[in-house]
Amino acid sequence: MAASNSANYLSQQMKRLGGRVTPSDLALLYGKSELKRDLWLTRLIVKSFWYVYAVAIPLLVLNHLRDHPWYWATAILVIAMLGVPVWAFLTLRTGSRVELTRLARAIVWRRPDEASAGLERLRHLISEERATFYAARIAALRGEIDRGVRILAPLANDPHVPDWHYFNMLSMVYLDASEWQHGIETGDQAVALAPRNAATILGQANLLLLHSRDVERAKAMFEQAIHLHMHPLSKPYVTYGRALVALRSGDPRAAIDACNDALEQFRSLPQIKDGADELMDAVVHGVLCVANANINNIDEARRCFEVALPLLEARGRSPIYDEMKASLARSAPAS
Repeated sequence: MAASNSANYLSQQMKRLGGRVTPSDLALLYGKSELKRDLWLTRLIVKSFWYVYAVAIPLLVLNHLRDHPWYWATAILVIAMLGVPVWAFLTLRTGSRVELTRLARAIVWRRPDEASAGLERLRHLISEERATFYAARIAALRGEIDRGVRILAPLANDPHVPDWHYFNMLSMVYLDASEWQHGIETGDQAVALAPRNAATILGQANLLLLHSRDVERAKAMFEQAIHLHMHPLSKPYVTYGRALVALRSGDPRAAIDACNDALEQFRSLPQIKDGADELMDAVVHGVLCVANANINNIDEARRCFEVALPLLEARGRSPIYDEMKASLARSAPAS
């Protein structure tokens, strides 16, 4: 789900600026720095404004063929052609993007008041669907889960929102409220409605494995997902899933190797600081803590615990948080 969030974020930014990001574009962005990503996106935006250059270049040539060129006209045309890339790059680097990342991070870090203020500032810049989703999540973070469900409910009848996508969003709202069972059940509904959607199946399999629920079914779902067409950004989530499969299969050493690979892959994703990167880093370190504790590698388990603790604690008690503490307690030497 986080992979699709990152992709949606980029797509939404590009749509607002008049450009378009395809899955193949995202694959090319894999591993690039934030600056290189923005330069690449600027190029795509400039290409979408081809008509500016189609008009400006012939006019520029015709003007200079005159016996007495209008230099003021030359200046205007040159400014217009240079203005598009400058405007696109500066818009990508500043302004609403900063606000969007702050809003997303506030939700991940369970700061509903900050998130609510950010949403009010951004409502006119984001789609109605995205604004409704954020509002529902903010209500869930405040413990008002019934209100969050009601806020999201209109999207269930929106012809532009697929049923499986609605249930994916509803699952996240329940998970934000720490309603684990309802979150898992609605995630299962999303999978039932999108049996060929690899990202949805993979996300649900990883959720079940993380919570140690219905492990054998989750393993089968994971195998099903990896044989379907995957989004370019899904690679680290597959590796993370392999770590969970290994952990739940009683192979902590394989889980540790896969977690370390996943961390490297997550750091190679297009750098979108929307909180999802921090959340995945914390969760993977949580899994590393449990796996290391299971082989009595206590120092490394404690290190991973310390890395994961701030965000997992901020998000409230969760199964992986409880499992970390229980694993360390079991491994602690008797006094």
